[in-house]
Amino acid sequence: MTDFTFLFLLLLAHVIGDFTLQSSEIVKSKNQYGRGYLYHILIIFFSYIAFTFFYFSCKWIYAILIIVITHSIIDYLKIKIGRSKKITSTGNTIALIADQILHLSFMLFVFYLFRPWIPNQIYIKIVSEFFSHAQIINHLPDKFIFLSACYLFLTMGGTVFVKTFSGRYKNGIALSSKRYVTNGITIGETERIILFTLFILQLYIWAAVVIILKIVWQYYVKRSEERDFKGTLYSLGLALIVGAVYNTIFIW
Repeated sequence: MTDFTFLFLLLLAHVIGDFTLQSSEIVKSKNQYGRGYLYHILIIFFSYIAFTFFYFSCKWIYAILIIVITHSIIDYLKIKIGRSKKITSTGNTIALIADQILHLSFMLFVFYLFRPWIPNQIYIKIVSEFFSHAQIINHLPDKFIFLSACYLFLTMGGTVFVKTFSGRYKNGIALSSKRYVTNGITIGETERIILFTLFILQLYIWAAVVIILKIVWQYYVKRSEERDFKGTLYSLGLALIVGAVYNTIFIW
């Protein structure tokens, strides 16, 4: 466990709270400032607590409060902007990117503000009693945590990004109701996971093969009304960007 483990756990908690556990029903209610907004903030709060609790201390409490409060403010402003009738698909894309950049910025802020991050020794002692000499907490690998965050983000989070970039999502709500959309989402999530995995394993030739096969599928297999070249471009690009970030952190 390194000093950066806390940051990676924050990132994992954010991905789970902001994407994995945020259903369409919550998003719809949240956009009306209904119960969904409160549910979302509570999910975010408990997600951060669940993944970072063994850093329990006064500064940990301050860090979680800062992240959750700023998250609620940023989301409130994003909803307010999204409800504007004048906002375009480009505006939605910019709002989504800005939203995530701000969330990440505050995570980095509290990480460096209260650094160093040392696990609570009492909690580690209790856990080590249950796991004998394995001492799982002391050997929690940063790569595994960050990898988990990447895979989770590329599924539901990736779908939100791709659909927003393509102009078919507004504040996380799908604007299309065609029957093949669900299958397209599943295919998109699968292709992003495969491409990301090949990229971080540095199997670049096979990654290129996957990209070529996807393009061929779009041109020659899919019916014209089902083709989505924009979505394909954004989906493959997102997988490559996340893969490049992972390789930059852990390989270069």
